[in-house]
Amino acid sequence: MMWEERYAGGDLIYGDRPNVFFKQQLDLLPPGRILLPADGQGRNGIYAAGKGWEVVCFDISQSARQKALELAVLKKLTIDYILSGWEEIVLQDESFDAIALIYAHTPDDKRRIFHRKMAGLLKQGGTILLEAFSKEQLKFASGGPGNENMLYSVEDIQQDFNMLRKISVEKVTITLEEGRLHKGDASVIRLCGKK
Repeated sequence: MMWEERYAGGDLIYGDRPNVFFKQQLDLLPPGRILLPADGQGRNGIYAAGKGWEVVCFDISQSARQKALELAVLKKLTIDYILSGWEEIVLQDESFDAIALIYAHTPDDKRRIFHRKMAGLLKQGGTILLEAFSKEQLKFASGGPGNENMLYSVEDIQQDFNMLRKISVEKVTITLEEGRLHKGDASVIRLCGKK
């Protein structure tokens, strides 16, 4: 499996610092229970745990999970890290105060199903955060899927999350400094929404 091979090396391939947008938005919220799908080696989940959140992460890579749990122990923090893909995972509806989808890409034919499943796990009044590569990312060499079918548009994200009562979606060009695989100028979609 590609992700298992990618995470099996000795380094933290996306670094140990949280995603900038995730950190900025999370710091504005009172701690509660947060879900982080596709959290890889745990950089965002561990940051949230350090800010007092009850953290549930999931990913399909055993190597990534192991590194995340080791990093949590090193920092004397606790995260609940489930080894699962999004289609298989079973979690209680409306049980999270926040959900953060940070580079949790899915193919175009499954994207809306995934996003709506995640929105269903959010409590009323809860917050969804998303940062993902836009379709224009193909012009950049800073990371992400090299397949337009796996990239997003503002319209895609607005439609996927049209059940939210307050929503901000924008496409921006940023400079990534997230380990060796997210480095340089990038085109991303950012969402902040309230249920």
